[in-house]
Amino acid sequence: MLKIRLKDLRSSVEFTENGLNQYTSLNILNTQEKTERTRVTKKWIKVGDWFPKRVGSEIKPSIELNSITWPGNQPFPPLGRPARRFFNIATLNEAPYVMYRPTDALTGKCNYPATKCRVVYNATEHGNDTTYEN
Repeated sequence: MLKIRLKDLRSSVEFTENGLNQYTSLNILNTQEKTERTRVTKKWIKVGDWFPKRVGSEIKPSIELNSITWPGNQPFPPLGRPARRFFNIATLNEAPYVMYRPTDALTGKCNYPATKCRVVYNATEHGNDTTYEN
């Protein structure tokens, strides 16, 4: 199913030669404090989108961001802090969207197109498997 192209009225599905969907769209969420009456709660607020964009003949990922709440409930990153060029992504372990595979035994790195992730150790789920311990 690597070279299949499907289209419907809502969106397109097209896989790269590596089996990745070129048209993946994600919502970018930020946890922000909201005051309701006298109670302060934290809520997930949509602050942007990650979406595919055609650039010439290629499909490239694109990001649009709105305002983000930084630590300390500030509208800007702390002074002296370097600009971050990466995101922490949280997701549920839900096949076929997220699939865990062991890293390469020789290099300890992930095989393309995978990326290394941190899995929080859960004794009930992982038992004595110490590879999940952080």
